[in-house]
Amino acid sequence: MNAGSLVAEAASLERLSPLRALVASRPSALRPVPSSSVTYRVLLLEGDRTYETLLTEAVRAEIPDAEITRATGALGAFALMELYSFNLLLVDTLLHGDIEQQLVAEFRNQNPQAEVILCCPDAEARGSILSEADAAYLHFLQAPANPLELIESIRVCRDRASLPVTKLDPDDQGYFVVVLSRHTPVEVVQFKCLSGATTALDFSRRNGPGGRVWFARGEIIHAETGTMRGEEALIDMINWPGGSIVEVSVPPPDEQSIRECWTSLLMRAVHAADERRRLADSA
Repeated sequence: MNAGSLVAEAASLERLSPLRALVASRPSALRPVPSSSVTYRVLLLEGDRTYETLLTEAVRAEIPDAEITRATGALGAFALMELYSFNLLLVDTLLHGDIEQQLVAEFRNQNPQAEVILCCPDAEARGSILSEADAAYLHFLQAPANPLELIESIRVCRDRASLPVTKLDPDDQGYFVVVLSRHTPVEVVQFKCLSGATTALDFSRRNGPGGRVWFARGEIIHAETGTMRGEEALIDMINWPGGSIVEVSVPPPDEQSIRECWTSLLMRAVHAADERRRLADSA
Protein backbone atom coordinates (compact mmCIF):
# COMPACT_ATOMS: atom_id res chain seq x y z
CA MET A 1 0.00 0.00 0.00
CA ASN A 2 1.54 3.34 -1.06
CA ALA A 3 1.70 6.54 0.98
CA GLY A 4 -1.20 8.12 -0.93
CA SER A 5 -3.60 5.27 -0.20
CA LEU A 6 -2.56 5.27 3.46
CA VAL A 7 -3.41 8.97 3.72
CA ALA A 8 -6.73 8.40 1.99
CA GLU A 9 -7.61 5.53 4.31
CA ALA A 10 -6.68 7.58 7.37
CA ALA A 11 -8.86 10.43 6.16
CA SER A 12 -11.84 8.14 5.58
CA LEU A 13 -11.45 6.63 9.05
CA GLU A 14 -11.35 10.11 10.54
CA ARG A 15 -14.59 11.03 8.77
CA LEU A 16 -16.23 7.89 10.13
CA SER A 17 -14.92 8.78 13.61
CA PRO A 18 -11.84 7.03 14.97
CA LEU A 19 -13.91 5.56 17.78
CA ARG A 20 -16.33 3.74 15.52
CA ALA A 21 -13.47 2.75 13.21
CA LEU A 22 -11.76 1.04 16.13
CA VAL A 23 -14.93 -0.82 17.06
CA ALA A 24 -15.54 -1.94 13.49
CA SER A 25 -11.98 -3.18 13.06
CA ARG A 26 -11.96 -5.32 16.23
CA PRO A 27 -12.65 -8.98 15.29
CA SER A 28 -15.35 -10.49 17.47
CA ALA A 29 -13.35 -13.73 17.56
CA LEU A 30 -10.90 -11.97 19.86
CA ARG A 31 -13.49 -11.72 22.59
CA PRO A 32 -12.67 -14.03 25.51
CA VAL A 33 -15.10 -16.60 26.78
CA PRO A 34 -17.18 -14.90 29.50
CA SER A 35 -16.17 -15.92 33.00
CA SER A 36 -18.94 -17.61 34.96
CA SER A 37 -17.35 -16.42 38.19
CA VAL A 38 -17.89 -12.73 37.39
CA THR A 39 -21.47 -11.69 38.17
CA TYR A 40 -21.03 -7.92 37.80
CA ARG A 41 -18.46 -6.15 35.66
CA VAL A 42 -17.77 -2.39 35.80
CA LEU A 43 -15.98 -0.33 33.14
CA LEU A 44 -14.27 2.63 34.82
CA LEU A 45 -13.11 5.63 32.79
CA GLU A 46 -11.24 8.01 35.11
CA GLY A 47 -9.25 11.01 34.01
CA ASP A 48 -7.60 11.82 37.36
CA ARG A 49 -5.85 8.88 39.00
CA THR A 50 -6.11 10.68 42.35
CA TYR A 51 -9.79 9.70 42.57
CA GLU A 52 -9.48 6.20 41.13
CA THR A 53 -9.21 4.49 44.52
CA LEU A 54 -12.17 6.46 45.82
CA LEU A 55 -14.33 5.32 42.90
CA THR A 56 -13.35 1.67 43.17
CA GLU A 57 -13.95 1.67 46.92
CA ALA A 58 -17.39 3.19 46.39
CA VAL A 59 -18.25 0.37 43.96
CA ARG A 60 -16.94 -2.33 46.28
CA ALA A 61 -18.83 -0.86 49.23
CA GLU A 62 -22.09 -1.90 47.54
CA ILE A 63 -20.94 -4.66 45.17
CA PRO A 64 -17.94 -6.37 46.84
CA ASP A 65 -17.54 -9.02 44.13
CA ALA A 66 -17.61 -6.59 41.21
CA GLU A 67 -14.81 -6.89 38.66
CA ILE A 68 -13.60 -3.37 37.85
CA THR A 69 -11.83 -2.82 34.53
CA ARG A 70 -10.07 0.51 34.05
CA ALA A 71 -9.90 2.18 30.65
CA THR A 72 -7.23 4.69 29.64
CA GLY A 73 -9.23 7.14 27.57
CA ALA A 74 -12.29 6.79 25.37
CA LEU A 75 -10.48 4.69 22.74
CA GLY A 76 -9.46 2.21 25.42
CA ALA A 77 -13.06 2.04 26.63
CA PHE A 78 -14.31 1.28 23.12
CA ALA A 79 -11.75 -1.51 22.73
CA LEU A 80 -12.69 -3.05 26.09
CA MET A 81 -16.39 -2.96 25.20
CA GLU A 82 -15.60 -5.18 22.22
CA LEU A 83 -13.76 -7.65 24.43
CA TYR A 84 -16.05 -7.87 27.44
CA SER A 85 -19.66 -7.51 28.49
CA PHE A 86 -20.29 -4.94 31.23
CA ASN A 87 -23.07 -4.18 33.68
CA LEU A 88 -22.04 -0.60 34.50
CA LEU A 89 -20.11 2.21 32.81
CA LEU A 90 -18.71 4.72 35.31
CA VAL A 91 -17.24 7.89 33.74
CA ASP A 92 -15.55 10.51 35.91
CA THR A 93 -13.64 12.46 33.30
CA LEU A 94 -14.62 15.30 30.98
CA LEU A 95 -15.30 14.07 27.44
CA HIS A 96 -16.16 16.00 24.31
CA GLY A 97 -19.93 15.96 23.74
CA ASP A 98 -19.79 13.88 20.56
CA ILE A 99 -17.36 11.36 22.06
CA GLU A 100 -19.42 10.99 25.21
CA GLN A 101 -22.59 10.46 23.15
CA GLN A 102 -20.92 7.82 20.98
CA LEU A 103 -19.42 6.10 24.00
CA VAL A 104 -22.73 5.81 25.85
CA ALA A 105 -24.63 4.76 22.71
CA GLU A 106 -22.10 2.04 21.83
CA PHE A 107 -21.96 0.84 25.43
CA ARG A 108 -25.74 0.47 25.54
CA ASN A 109 -25.72 -1.20 22.13
CA GLN A 110 -23.22 -3.78 23.37
CA ASN A 111 -24.84 -4.10 26.83
CA PRO A 112 -28.60 -3.37 26.53
CA GLN A 113 -29.36 -4.08 30.20
CA ALA A 114 -26.40 -2.12 31.58
CA GLU A 115 -26.44 1.24 33.37
CA VAL A 116 -24.30 4.35 33.02
CA ILE A 117 -23.07 6.82 35.65
CA LEU A 118 -21.66 10.07 34.26
CA CYS A 119 -19.91 12.57 36.53
CA CYS A 120 -19.96 16.00 34.89
CA PRO A 121 -19.94 19.70 35.86
CA ASP A 122 -23.52 20.30 34.61
CA ALA A 123 -25.12 17.21 36.11
CA GLU A 124 -28.19 18.97 37.53
CA ALA A 125 -29.11 20.65 34.24
CA ARG A 126 -28.58 17.49 32.20
CA GLY A 127 -30.46 15.32 34.66
CA SER A 128 -33.48 17.62 34.61
CA ILE A 129 -34.05 17.12 30.87
CA LEU A 130 -33.64 13.33 30.82
CA SER A 131 -36.41 11.40 29.13
CA GLU A 132 -38.15 8.70 31.12
CA ALA A 133 -36.50 6.03 28.98
CA ASP A 134 -33.00 7.46 29.50
CA ALA A 135 -33.56 7.96 33.23
CA ALA A 136 -34.07 4.22 33.55
CA TYR A 137 -30.38 3.58 32.93
CA LEU A 138 -28.50 6.93 32.92
CA HIS A 139 -27.37 8.66 36.11
CA PHE A 140 -25.79 12.13 36.23
CA LEU A 141 -23.63 13.13 39.21
CA GLN A 142 -21.98 16.47 39.85
CA ALA A 143 -18.21 16.38 39.30
CA PRO A 144 -16.05 15.82 41.22
CA ALA A 145 -17.98 12.81 42.42
CA ASN A 146 -19.45 13.05 45.91
CA PRO A 147 -18.77 9.63 47.52
CA LEU A 148 -22.18 9.45 49.22
CA GLU A 149 -24.08 10.33 46.04
CA LEU A 150 -21.95 7.89 44.07
CA ILE A 151 -22.61 5.07 46.53
CA GLU A 152 -26.35 5.82 46.38
CA SER A 153 -26.33 5.59 42.56
CA ILE A 154 -24.34 2.35 42.65
CA ARG A 155 -26.84 0.98 45.17
CA VAL A 156 -29.66 1.72 42.71
CA CYS A 157 -27.74 -0.13 39.97
CA ARG A 158 -27.14 -3.06 42.32
CA ASP A 159 -30.82 -3.32 43.22
CA ARG A 160 -31.94 -3.13 39.59
CA ALA A 161 -29.53 -5.94 38.75
CA SER A 162 -31.10 -8.00 41.59
CA LEU A 163 -27.72 -8.52 43.22
CA PRO A 164 -27.71 -9.70 46.84
CA VAL A 165 -27.13 -7.10 49.51
CA THR A 166 -23.93 -7.78 51.43
CA LYS A 167 -24.86 -8.84 54.95
CA LEU A 168 -23.38 -6.89 57.82
CA ASP A 169 -20.73 -8.79 59.69
CA PRO A 170 -21.93 -9.14 63.32
CA ASP A 171 -18.49 -8.00 64.45
CA ASP A 172 -18.96 -4.78 62.45
CA GLN A 173 -22.26 -3.73 64.03
CA GLY A 174 -22.07 -0.23 65.40
CA TYR A 175 -19.34 0.76 62.94
CA PHE A 176 -19.51 2.80 59.74
CA VAL A 177 -17.64 2.65 56.45
CA VAL A 178 -16.10 6.13 56.28
CA VAL A 179 -14.76 8.02 53.25
CA LEU A 180 -12.90 11.20 54.22
CA SER A 181 -10.96 13.81 52.28
CA ARG A 182 -8.66 16.77 52.95
CA HIS A 183 -6.81 15.11 55.83
CA THR A 184 -3.05 14.89 56.29
CA PRO A 185 -1.36 11.48 56.47
CA VAL A 186 -0.37 12.25 60.07
CA GLU A 187 -4.03 12.71 61.01
CA VAL A 188 -5.06 9.44 59.36
CA VAL A 189 -2.24 7.40 60.91
CA GLN A 190 -2.86 8.97 64.30
CA PHE A 191 -6.54 8.05 64.10
CA LYS A 192 -5.76 4.37 63.45
CA CYS A 193 -3.28 4.35 66.32
CA LEU A 194 -5.71 5.98 68.76
CA SER A 195 -8.43 3.48 67.80
CA GLY A 196 -6.11 0.54 68.61
CA ALA A 197 -6.53 -0.87 65.13
CA THR A 198 -4.92 -3.99 63.69
CA THR A 199 -5.02 -3.19 60.01
CA ALA A 200 -3.07 -1.77 57.06
CA LEU A 201 -3.23 1.46 55.06
CA ASP A 202 -2.31 1.72 51.40
CA PHE A 203 -0.75 5.03 50.33
CA SER A 204 -0.87 6.07 46.67
CA ARG A 205 0.26 9.15 44.75
CA ARG A 206 0.08 10.37 41.20
CA ASN A 207 3.80 10.00 40.45
CA GLY A 208 6.00 7.32 41.98
CA PRO A 209 5.41 3.99 43.73
CA GLY A 210 2.78 3.59 46.42
CA GLY A 211 3.34 2.22 49.89
CA ARG A 212 1.75 0.43 52.84
CA VAL A 213 1.74 0.83 56.62
CA TRP A 214 0.78 -2.01 58.97
CA PHE A 215 -0.68 -1.60 62.46
CA ALA A 216 -1.05 -4.08 65.34
CA ARG A 217 -3.21 -3.11 68.33
CA GLY A 218 -2.67 0.55 67.56
CA GLU A 219 1.10 0.43 67.10
CA ILE A 220 2.86 0.90 63.76
CA ILE A 221 4.85 -2.28 63.12
CA HIS A 222 5.99 -2.03 59.50
CA ALA A 223 6.05 0.34 56.53
CA GLU A 224 7.36 0.05 53.00
CA THR A 225 7.45 2.07 49.82
CA GLY A 226 9.69 1.42 46.84
CA THR A 227 13.04 0.25 48.20
CA MET A 228 12.52 1.87 51.61
CA ARG A 229 11.46 -0.03 54.73
CA GLY A 230 10.61 0.79 58.32
CA GLU A 231 10.78 4.28 59.81
CA GLU A 232 12.40 5.75 56.70
CA ALA A 233 9.47 4.56 54.55
CA LEU A 234 6.86 5.83 57.03
CA ILE A 235 8.38 9.31 57.24
CA ASP A 236 8.74 9.48 53.47
CA MET A 237 5.07 8.59 52.85
CA ILE A 238 3.78 10.95 55.51
CA ASN A 239 5.65 13.76 53.77
CA TRP A 240 4.30 13.13 50.26
CA PRO A 241 2.75 16.34 48.88
CA GLY A 242 -0.57 14.64 48.10
CA GLY A 243 -2.31 11.39 47.24
CA SER A 244 -4.85 8.99 48.76
CA ILE A 245 -4.99 6.55 51.67
CA VAL A 246 -7.22 3.48 51.76
CA GLU A 247 -7.61 0.88 54.48
CA VAL A 248 -7.02 -2.65 53.15
CA SER A 249 -7.46 -6.16 54.47
CA VAL A 250 -4.14 -7.95 53.94
CA PRO A 251 -2.05 -10.57 55.76
CA PRO A 252 0.38 -9.39 58.47
CA PRO A 253 3.79 -8.28 57.20
CA ASP A 254 6.68 -10.74 56.89
CA GLU A 255 8.81 -8.55 59.13
CA GLN A 256 8.46 -6.04 61.96
CA SER A 257 10.69 -3.17 60.97
CA ILE A 258 9.29 -0.67 63.49
CA ARG A 259 9.28 -1.21 67.26
CA GLU A 260 9.11 2.35 68.57
CA CYS A 261 6.02 4.02 70.03
CA TRP A 262 3.85 5.63 67.36
CA THR A 263 3.82 9.03 69.12
CA SER A 264 7.60 9.36 68.79
CA LEU A 265 7.46 8.25 65.15
CA LEU A 266 4.86 10.84 64.20
CA MET A 267 6.74 13.59 66.04
CA ARG A 268 9.84 12.80 63.98
CA ALA A 269 7.76 12.75 60.80
CA VAL A 270 6.39 16.21 61.59
CA HIS A 271 9.91 17.51 62.32
CA ALA A 272 11.12 16.03 59.02
CA ALA A 273 8.30 17.84 57.20
CA ASP A 274 9.25 21.13 58.84
CA GLU A 275 12.88 20.63 57.88
CA ARG A 276 11.97 19.92 54.26
CA ARG A 277 9.89 23.08 54.11
CA ARG A 278 12.72 25.16 55.55
CA LEU A 279 15.15 23.77 52.98
CA ALA A 280 12.69 24.44 50.16
CA ASP A 281 12.10 28.02 51.33
CA SER A 282 15.83 28.72 51.57
CA ALA A 283 16.62 27.25 48.15
